[in-house]
Amino acid sequence: MGFDGLHRAAGWVDVKICYEQKLRYVQYLQDVYGVTYHPTQQVKTIAVLGDDEEILGVVAYTGFKLNQCEMSVAATSPKCFSKRTLRAFFMYPFVQCQFDRVMAIAAVSNEKSIHFLTRLGFVQEGRLRRWFPSGEDGLIFSMLREECKL
Repeated sequence: MGFDGLHRAAGWVDVKICYEQKLRYVQYLQDVYGVTYHPTQQVKTIAVLGDDEEILGVVAYTGFKLNQCEMSVAATSPKCFSKRTLRAFFMYPFVQCQFDRVMAIAAVSNEKSIHFLTRLGFVQEGRLRRWFPSGEDGLIFSMLREECKL
């Protein structure tokens, strides 16, 4: 499967997975997730779009190292989380980049994110004290390539 362009994904709705890098996807992450990326930070995105090109969700990959990256998900609709779209989200780090692990950080109060990550197979590894600008702690989760069941 190519990582340039669009393909249709089966799910609750007919959605498109877009691998093109567009500023509006990073802006969506900033608006929904409240995250601000430094201008020099490398950010790779995958967007899930509805038929009218409305953004349903965006996955951002940052913090690229030799064998890992960090993955952040922002979504305004659960419709973007079909098995096929989730598979596409993990193909980029594990297949295209050949990373051994993916990390994610969730606020300790964000029970939905923590539940979502653990259901996907992420394992909690630690705690980042005062990680978020609000002063809230973050929980570190990771998934190894062989643990990915999608």
